[in-house]
Amino acid sequence: MENSNHGSDAKGKEALMSLDLDTVGRFLEDLAEKDPRIRERVEALYRSSDASALSDYLKERLDHFHALPESLGFRDLFPLARDCRAFLSDTSILMAPLDAGVALDLVDRFLDMDRVLEGLEDGGGPLQSVFGDACDLWLTLAAESGLAMDWSSRILEHFLKDRFGVRVNLLRHADILLPADQLEKLAERMVSDAEDKAMDAGGEWYRYRLAMGLRYLSQVLRDPELMARSVTLVQSEPSPRQIGDIVQAYLDYEGPEAALAWLAGDWGDRELERLDLLDKVYGAMDDREMLFQIRRERYGAQPSADYLLALLDVCDADEKEAFLASAPETARHTTSLYSGLNLLLSVNAVKEAERLLAERLDALSSYDYTAVLRIQGKFDAAGSPLGQSLCFRALVEGILDEARFRAYGKAVAYCETLEVLDSLISSYGDLPNHLQYLSWLRKTYGDKRVFWQRMDGHSAGDAEQEDWQDASDSSVFVEKRAEKQGTVQGGMGYGHDASLEVPSGRIVKKVPRETSSVPSRKVPRGTPGGIAG
Repeated sequence: MENSNHGSDAKGKEALMSLDLDTVGRFLEDLAEKDPRIRERVEALYRSSDASALSDYLKERLDHFHALPESLGFRDLFPLARDCRAFLSDTSILMAPLDAGVALDLVDRFLDMDRVLEGLEDGGGPLQSVFGDACDLWLTLAAESGLAMDWSSRILEHFLKDRFGVRVNLLRHADILLPADQLEKLAERMVSDAEDKAMDAGGEWYRYRLAMGLRYLSQVLRDPELMARSVTLVQSEPSPRQIGDIVQAYLDYEGPEAALAWLAGDWGDRELERLDLLDKVYGAMDDREMLFQIRRERYGAQPSADYLLALLDVCDADEKEAFLASAPETARHTTSLYSGLNLLLSVNAVKEAERLLAERLDALSSYDYTAVLRIQGKFDAAGSPLGQSLCFRALVEGILDEARFRAYGKAVAYCETLEVLDSLISSYGDLPNHLQYLSWLRKTYGDKRVFWQRMDGHSAGDAEQEDWQDASDSSVFVEKRAEKQGTVQGGMGYGHDASLEVPSGRIVKKVPRETSSVPSRKVPRGTPGGIAG
């Protein structure tokens, strides 16, 4: 497809080149009459035979940009971005071949227009990428101009004037203009300037800007030590996230062994982040013995599907069997039902997952609608009609508890799905079967007249208003929710202590993070304790 499009573009260009100038001129004039933006660009094209005339015209357009009011609305930015791109294209296509120096001055002035970003949300939205392109054009024109200038100083001057983060490409792509030796000298100068400002009480912002610039230069030079220096210039004790960036730089540019020095010691409550980074480093080194130790410790600290699968990947057959055998007990002790189910289903322990869900079914009410659907999807993928059925029951009850009568159609559809799943379930164990569940549902939610009329195949009628009033009374909802949950637990065999997941008071409907507190237990191979830094 790409080759086909490329060939089509080439043929189209050839066809255009074969047209006579009179035809092209009349066609452009017709377009210009219908769109003022095209008129502006066609006017620039008409003047492209005279460098002075074209320069004056482009300066007029640039002056118009600088005359813009200081407070622009966000909607104003999209047409402004189009006009700015048109200006940069005309400068690059028409002005640069005539005089690269003049074109460079125009772009230089354009970069100073970033004052329009003052006070705007999202850093100027569509204008961000426009200024990024302008920086790249500035570097290209400077390289083509042939001017003998201290380009390193010009780049640094422009970068330090940047208050909105739109001129970073001047350093991120500085290799367009500067060779490696000049880039290294620029980095040394920036480090020296930052160190000089270390004792200056008013130089924090300046030092921070220099450090950010060094970060970009480290990427150009592929120098992880420079990346580390950019961090330590402003923070003597880097955060785990910053160390992660430094480690990634060593992995990308030098080698994993050099990264290990940054991962020594214990990070306390951030230890899992250190283990994740060590896993990445030893993975790059293909050290399976260390990977086993790290992944075992990580899985013990936070049992999760991802951590278990990663651990199994470096286990021998006996070790794999031992970890799989202990997975149900591990899942049972997780504070998050979601994590426990995900852990079991990831290793195809479907029956154990069904048992865990049945044991902690009341905890499902603490999850929001989409989270329950995700759990149902996992049981569907595992081929578990019982697990799906329990999830759909929770969805129906959630809709009825909150009297969301606009979702009653979904609740009816879920009940129909429950009937289909019922034919696939061989045993409900201690849970009510489908008919028993429907009987309980009608008894518990008999006041939801709209829902039951739809279930029985009748129109909703005036009962909708009743349910709407029921839903609007939050105190009634809380009382009924508590009453019905008590009925479920006491009357239908759903009872289980949900204190692990549902805090006292208001139910928080969100998917908990996969954190857990697992008691110490013996694991195969090796010795207990942390990975020595």
